[in-house]
Amino acid sequence: MAALPGVTRVGIINHIPLSGYDWGRAVQPDDEPVLPASSLPRLGWRMIDGDYFAAMSIPLRAGRLFATSDSADAPPVAIVNETEARRLFNTVEAALGRRIRTKNAVGERTRRGQSAVGMAGLRPLAPVRRRRDGRLDRCRTASPPS
Repeated sequence: MAALPGVTRVGIINHIPLSGYDWGRAVQPDDEPVLPASSLPRLGWRMIDGDYFAAMSIPLRAGRLFATSDSADAPPVAIVNETEARRLFNTVEAALGRRIRTKNAVGERTRRGQSAVGMAGLRPLAPVRRRRDGRLDRCRTASPPS
């Protein structure tokens, strides 16, 4: 795709934003007492690769993006958006380096903690309209926050 005329950035995501499909898990800071999943906030999560943040005009507010060293053999890491960082840790700065414990809502299976290595900013969503076939069209591109 990157070789196509006019394409400047290419990224991959497992669930397209605004598609209505999302994976979510109960989350809490890893250093807090374990609570039942039903009492924890739910955090939607996505798997990304490539230059996804740049392709979507999502700024990095703090920390770093994923690196090639963040492999399956390395300690797990996450990039958290600034809203969730504030919800879990009160400030974006306090979230960096902290570990996050996730649980599925049904079986209470706890996933090992992921270190928050980056804080992504929020991108204003462009206005969308629903087509007759049910798909969404973006009406115009929103400017990224400055």
